[in-house]
Amino acid sequence: MGLTGWARKHLPVRLAQLVEVAVGRPMDAIRHGYRHKRRRAGPLDYVAEFDHRSIRDAKSSILWHGHWEEQTAATLHILHNLDIVRDGQTVLDYGCGIGRISRALLETHDVRLICVDRSPQMRKQFARYVDESPTSCRALTSGGIRLWSDEEFLQAAPDIKGSVDLALFIEVVQHIPEPVLAALFPQVVGILSPHGKVFVLGNRNLDVDSTGRLHSTPVEAFLARHQDILHIVRKDVWEEVGIGPSFFRFEVPRYSYLAARPT
Repeated sequence: MGLTGWARKHLPVRLAQLVEVAVGRPMDAIRHGYRHKRRRAGPLDYVAEFDHRSIRDAKSSILWHGHWEEQTAATLHILHNLDIVRDGQTVLDYGCGIGRISRALLETHDVRLICVDRSPQMRKQFARYVDESPTSCRALTSGGIRLWSDEEFLQAAPDIKGSVDLALFIEVVQHIPEPVLAALFPQVVGILSPHGKVFVLGNRNLDVDSTGRLHSTPVEAFLARHQDILHIVRKDVWEEVGIGPSFFRFEVPRYSYLAARPT
C-alpha cells in the first residue's frame, strides 16, 4: 500500500486529500481512476464506474466522501424522520450496491427486501457485506431478501405487480442516464401497492440527461416530467442530520423527493 492508499484508509477525508495533493495525485485523478469510467460506450452511458473487485473500492464508489457508518445512520434517520419505513413492508432497494441500506434496514425493521443492482461485482460483494450482520444474514438465507440484476427485475416486474410498499433510490438516481430512468420508472410504479411510494435521495442533478449532456437536468425536473405516473408529495434538502446527541454534516447537501401515484 502506497502513501496515498495509507492516507485514504487511516486519515480523515480532508487530510487524505492533502496527502494526495502533496504527492502529486490530486483527488480528481483518484476519482477518475476508479470512480469514473475510463471509457464510456457512448454519450448516454453511465459516467460512474461501479464494477470493482475490491470491496473497499466498491464502498468508495458508492459514497465518494466516505463516512460509511455515519452517512448510513444519517440516511436511516431521514427515513425515520419521514416515517416511510414500517415493519411488515416489502421494500425495493434499487441500486442496492453491496447492501449498505439493505443491511441497515434489516437491522432496524422487520421488512422484506427486493434488492436490485446492475453491477455483477456489486452483487457478488452484497452477500459478503450482508453476511457480516447476523440479522441481515438470516434474511438472506431465509428468503427475506431477493437479489436481482436490473434485467432480472424487469423480467420479474409483472409477477410482483402491486406488491411493493416502498421503492428506495438511495444515492442512485443521479447516476442513471435519463433515457434509462424514463423507461425504468413506469416499471417501478407498476409494482407499487395502492399506497406505495417512491423515495429518492442523492445529488441535485442527473449525471447524464436525455441528450447526453452532463449534470444539466435536476432530478426534480425529471420527476416533474413524469408527473402523470408519479407526483412529488414532499421534497427536502439535507445538510446535516442529528444522530443521537451529535450531528452528521453531509459533505454535499443531499436532495430528497417522496413521490406517489397521482390521486
